[in-house]
Amino acid sequence: MEGKENAPMERRTDRITITNTMIGLFLVGLSVRTFVISLPTVADGLNTDMLGVSWALIAYQVAAIGLGIVLGQLGDVYSRYKIYGLGLIVATLSALLCGLSQNIGELMLFRFFQGVGGAIIHSSGRALAMEAMPEGSEGKAQGLMAMAHHFGFFIGPPIGGFIIDMGSWRGIFFFLVPFGVVAILLTYLSKHKPAPKAAERRRTVDYGGAALFMILTLAMTLFLDQKTAALSGPGPKTILALVMVGLTWAFWAHEVKTGSPMVDPYFFKVRFFAYSALALLAVCITQGLAMFLMPFYLQGVLGLSASFMGILFLVPSILTLVISPASGHMNDRIGPRTPLLVGILCLMAAFLVGTNLKTTSHWVVPTILLGLLGIG
Repeated sequence: MEGKENAPMERRTDRITITNTMIGLFLVGLSVRTFVISLPTVADGLNTDMLGVSWALIAYQVAAIGLGIVLGQLGDVYSRYKIYGLGLIVATLSALLCGLSQNIGELMLFRFFQGVGGAIIHSSGRALAMEAMPEGSEGKAQGLMAMAHHFGFFIGPPIGGFIIDMGSWRGIFFFLVPFGVVAILLTYLSKHKPAPKAAERRRTVDYGGAALFMILTLAMTLFLDQKTAALSGPGPKTILALVMVGLTWAFWAHEVKTGSPMVDPYFFKVRFFAYSALALLAVCITQGLAMFLMPFYLQGVLGLSASFMGILFLVPSILTLVISPASGHMNDRIGPRTPLLVGILCLMAAFLVGTNLKTTSHWVVPTILLGLLGIG
């Protein structure tokens, strides 16, 4: 009888968990896209240039890339609910502090912590959603998380543009705070907090690998940054290149020897996996570069308002949402190679359009570029 009495409470708690994790993933997607739209306005507001404000973007990504896996491991070892709640607190507080930043240095620091919170939410939130669904519904849980995240991506640009035009770039950070507060309350109101299994508690966290990877990511970013190169000169840049080589070797050697590696090196012995990873890296670099430059071109060169620019950024999101299911169906029918080739050709066409952008171009031309990026 006791089990039957608790069943409605468990179902209610599961719904709370799903709702909570959807809010968290939505918050992460929203924070990424609203900030991209605000880059030119933030640069003007904090008296910096494109390279300066790019570090506020990089700081978030460094945290997400360098700590994403190890923060997911922390949830496995301790408690996903506790780690997820901590991620929400970090993300919400850092969003508030980003909105209060008085210079680019403060914004970079708080954006780093926002990236830490986002990495925790992303890794622990998806795992919690799978636990909250009945057995056999893991795919549905992942679908709900993807939908929430991409919905934040989808509405982020127009919301960010509207907030900037109606008030200030600081508003895009303050706008995130209520969502974070609601998710925090739901986390601590929930009674169902599954403890990690015994096998998971015995797992170790690869702190050494995470530290090496974080330093390597930062060193690589400094090596590629033009402002750092101009300030340091050729000598220190050569030293930085040698440091990168040493860090790469140290990270690889550590991951080979550790019992629970952050990145399993043996995966890269599978040729198809290794080539696919390299191809995805190249695609993400080029696509990220185009997405970073577009707000500066649309607002700084063509003189479009932030609101109108946000509407244009809906185009790649809509096309991605519409075409992704068809691409998945094609992948199941004929294999991944042909869809991959079509996607890369679309990206190449987008970059070809980009090489022909002018100060007098109509806004339709960069919109075509954004559309091709979305299809690709």
